[in-house]
Amino acid sequence: MFPEGTRSRDGRMAAFKRGAAWLAIETGAPIIPVGIRGASTLMPVGATLPHRGTVEVHIGAPLRAQPAESAAELTARLQHVVGRLAGAGS
Repeated sequence: MFPEGTRSRDGRMAAFKRGAAWLAIETGAPIIPVGIRGASTLMPVGATLPHRGTVEVHIGAPLRAQPAESAAELTARLQHVVGRLAGAGS
């Protein structure tokens, strides 16, 4: 699941939607954060076939919702972790 809801047009990470966090809170399932760097050049928006290139994938430790944590709070925490994993800063 891509929490941004779409692919990036310029390679920058957009604001996350709350769906992944909501699912994690409702089911008790952990979220496995994954930072992907370079995917926007391999399969740009509008492309029907991928281009050649290099992609880096960094997998983080599972995130679980804290007691009473809202979907918005978990989403913000997830976006922070994925940003670090993707090298987008903190």
